[in-house]
Amino acid sequence: MPFIAPFVPCSVEIADAALHFAKVDDSDVVGDLGCGDGRVLVQALTGLVRPPQRAVGVELDPRLVEHLQKNVVTRFQKGKLAIIESDMFKVDLEELGASVLVLYLLPDGLEKLKPQLAAWFKSGVATSLRRRIVTIAFSIPGWNCDHAVQVSRQWLFYYDVKEIRE
Repeated sequence: MPFIAPFVPCSVEIADAALHFAKVDDSDVVGDLGCGDGRVLVQALTGLVRPPQRAVGVELDPRLVEHLQKNVVTRFQKGKLAIIESDMFKVDLEELGASVLVLYLLPDGLEKLKPQLAAWFKSGVATSLRRRIVTIAFSIPGWNCDHAVQVSRQWLFYYDVKEIRE
C-alpha cells in the first residue's frame, strides 16, 4: 500500500482550533484527507456551535476505515459522516463536496496534493464557493498562507483561494 505517512492523531484541542481557524459553520462540508481515526471529523460534527452540514474523510488504511465504519460513523445520523476508503491522491475533490479541508500531513504529502488542491480552489472560484484549507503542523510547500497561528506548540496554516501565491 502506498502510505504517505504514519498515522499520528492530532489532539481534540488542535482539531477544534483548526476548525475554528477555518471558520467552519453550518453552511460548510468538512473534508479530511488521510483522516486516520476521524478525530477532526467528529470534532467538526460535535464540538462546534454551528456544525457543518456533513463531514467526509478519506483514509487508505483498511483497519482504520473498518474502525471508523463500526465505531464512529454509526454514532451519527445517516449521511452526516462519510468515510471513503481510498488513496487521497486518487480522490476527486469535487466529488467530496467539501468547502473546507483540514489536512494533517507531512510536507511530502502536501506537496504531492498541490495540483489537486489548486484545481479544487480554481473550480470553487468558477462556482463562487468559499473554499478554505487549514493544515496542521506543516505549511503547503511553495504556497504562502493567508494566516498562521500557534496553538499549544502546534502551528496551523490557513489558505483561502484568493491567497494562493506560489
